[in-house]
Amino acid sequence: MHVSAQRDFGALRKRDATPLPETSPQGKHEPHAKWTNLSSKACRVKREPRVVVRSLSSGTANTRRDALTTYVDKKVLVVTQDGRVIVGKLMGFDQTTNIILADSIERIFSVDEPVIEEPLGVEIVRGDNITLIGGLDEEADKEIDLSTIRAHPLADVTH
Repeated sequence: MHVSAQRDFGALRKRDATPLPETSPQGKHEPHAKWTNLSSKACRVKREPRVVVRSLSSGTANTRRDALTTYVDKKVLVVTQDGRVIVGKLMGFDQTTNIILADSIERIFSVDEPVIEEPLGVEIVRGDNITLIGGLDEEADKEIDLSTIRAHPLADVTH
């Protein structure tokens, strides 16, 4: 008997674990099985395949570097921890995710007035101040009439 997949493997209890057999009952390799050790008794936990979502704020520096490399020399939208929204061309970044944006514009949102686009030029944003970086579809962005948009400014991000 195998333990069914659960989101939190830490929630598995000792009595739920089955001693580890040398092979599966059919003598075949089980493709989505994970070997684990609970309470010093080895057991096999069967789990379903899952989709992995990668975030720039988590993972290794290589994961962040690979994700950001696809955006170099392209227009991106950056949301900072203090709620600023900056659009610009990503020129480069370093190992701590500090980024350099060229031709950047800050979009300032208000409930009473249309979106204000304040030109910033070249902008350097510290990596620890970045909440989100995403590619911007320039064609779709040009179709949006920012003068008709009213919105509350984003609140500060707190950890």
